[in-house]
Amino acid sequence: MRRQPLEKVVKNDFSTILITQRELKKNVDNLFRLIATNEPDLVEIWSKIKEKSQLTKLSTFLESEDRVARGFEMALKGLSPVSAYTTVLMRDVERALKKHDQWIVASIAKEHVIAENKFTHETITIPRKVLIYTLRRLSGVKTLDVSDTLDLMVTAPFEGYDILLQGKTDLENSLHLWSQYVKSRETKLVFIRRFNLSAPRTILFAHYSSHSFSASKMMYCFKDIDESDAKILALWLNSTFNVLQVFLDRIETEGAFISLSKYSLLESYVLNPLKLNKEQKDAILSLYEKAKLIEFPSLLKQLKDKFTARVEIDKLILRVLGFGDGEINRLVDCVYPALANEIQQLKTLMQG
Repeated sequence: MRRQPLEKVVKNDFSTILITQRELKKNVDNLFRLIATNEPDLVEIWSKIKEKSQLTKLSTFLESEDRVARGFEMALKGLSPVSAYTTVLMRDVERALKKHDQWIVASIAKEHVIAENKFTHETITIPRKVLIYTLRRLSGVKTLDVSDTLDLMVTAPFEGYDILLQGKTDLENSLHLWSQYVKSRETKLVFIRRFNLSAPRTILFAHYSSHSFSASKMMYCFKDIDESDAKILALWLNSTFNVLQVFLDRIETEGAFISLSKYSLLESYVLNPLKLNKEQKDAILSLYEKAKLIEFPSLLKQLKDKFTARVEIDKLILRVLGFGDGEINRLVDCVYPALANEIQQLKTLMQG
């Protein structure tokens, strides 16, 4: 019997091991998805959708994982009292939910902003030149486009800035270091990182702005994305089928409260703008412009009520993926109540 060279045997065995590992991972992923839901139809639907050629892994589209960054921490060691808690001005008092959210934007003029302390009602005038756009949290943000509703952040000294920084004035260097840090998270497109699927203030998963802004650690920031591509991604990331993908691949922390790792995000499938023709891109961008300022209710309510804007987004995406009208209607009719039921069950578990 003729023996194969040892090198060939080792090479063949190594290939077999690689194939076995891939198959094992695939089987484990499929098993988790089945365990993660009481509705096997949801797993089957997602499997059908992710095979479409217009979808690719986010890592493939971005080409470099450095183009995704976790948002800024609320405070950095050694810079106290300079932090997000003392430099952020909330645009909307309804989103100033925590005791640290002290300063609210009262008015904006060309050269300056007036901020008011929500507890003491003291006001302060801040030059526009020392402010950048930021987004403190996603909870309660109702629109796809946040260009006109972004929060503001102080990144340089100005006359009277000690009012914000607990009476201290010798913090120019700390402000400079803080500014460099938060600006490294500048983006125009963000995606949610940790959230409660069933919460009334969980509304949308991704937001776009025509202004560059820095986002907090509760979000992932996408860097160097073309404006049109970012809008296309924003619609996909907010589609019910991406919500389904996140739901099936979630890292569960407590009931409906889930987390998404950077690795999971990079491995997730997105609608790849580079694989769309001009007609498809134009249709998606047109819908973005139509839907960008619509105020959405909670995610759970959107699914239960088949919120019109969500339905329009989902049907267009399915059409772009090549599904016919009949199948599009069947998929939407199936996914909405099934996914709403799954989220409701997670909510019940948290309350139990």
